[in-house]
Amino acid sequence: MLVAPATYTGELNRDLDFGGQNIVLVASAARDSVVIDCEGLGRGLYLHSGETGAAVIDGLVIQNGFANRGGGAYVDGASPTIRNTTFRNNQASLDGGGLYMRDASPTLSEVTFESNVSSISGGGIMCDPSSAPSLSHVHFAENQSGSGAGMSLIFSDDASLFEVTFLANEASSYGGGLYCGGADVSLDEATFIANRSREGGAIALSTSSPSISHATIVNNESVDGGGIYCANGSSPTIRTSIIALNLGEGSVYCADEGTSEPDTRRCCLYGNFISDVPCGTSDNVLYEDPLLCDLPGGDVTLCSNSPCLPTGNPWGLRIGDRGEGCVDCDSTRLPIGRPADAAR
Repeated sequence: MLVAPATYTGELNRDLDFGGQNIVLVASAARDSVVIDCEGLGRGLYLHSGETGAAVIDGLVIQNGFANRGGGAYVDGASPTIRNTTFRNNQASLDGGGLYMRDASPTLSEVTFESNVSSISGGGIMCDPSSAPSLSHVHFAENQSGSGAGMSLIFSDDASLFEVTFLANEASSYGGGLYCGGADVSLDEATFIANRSREGGAIALSTSSPSISHATIVNNESVDGGGIYCANGSSPTIRTSIIALNLGEGSVYCADEGTSEPDTRRCCLYGNFISDVPCGTSDNVLYEDPLLCDLPGGDVTLCSNSPCLPTGNPWGLRIGDRGEGCVDCDSTRLPIGRPADAAR
């Protein structure tokens, strides 16, 4: 079904229910030209009848939704494909400001979650038990919640996050970017910049042991664990990642060291508040400036003389999410207003 460019409002254009049919809903013109404006009176989509990956939402904007869970969309027992879509300014009084899912396995690609809000968990996305979403090239920006302001996963072990970006999300308690509770997810090729929370500026883990690789985690802020916060026996494996210039005690912080046992190897840890040395087990770690091209401008590609390029480290590996992006540089510049010694 091709949808003509317009802003659609009114009761017939919200709480859209596919009724178990694998409907294909596609914008007929450029991305963002089709807007479902819920006007704060309901959510955009409600898929709960076993829809499969053949049910497609492509090229839409879902905005100004409101519900107790899933302000923008609610997916329960379904696995739709959502691509080239933006969820913005949606709100949930409980969980999942942009998208709430339960017992669901949707596939999301080229999706943006922007300025969504929930009171409890998952400002952008909330995954409740037995969900296994697959995310590729998904961007979370300026979402807010109690925990997991960008995304929250609860007992969702099979979730896969690839090429995801978390920028300037803010949680009042745990996980400015990402919160995992009993969720051993896969996180690969991820960037976390300028997220904030009380515990775990970028990532907070509770009873979770995800696999984290090729992540760039920089300039996030919290009280404990400016980069990654681990609690209740969380033991992530952290490989080929940059954790640098975060405010909040420790690059990788354990609230229960000896019970939580992160394993950090072949990573670059630098300039984190109080200590760069991670809790748990670590080996083959670079404690030097990763030489990012333009952190104040949000560019975390690497200077050509960076130790995080394959030519700059003993292992011949790219460390972090991004490759070379500029010529040689002397040091990573700090954001404006950040004291030079605040990350030491």
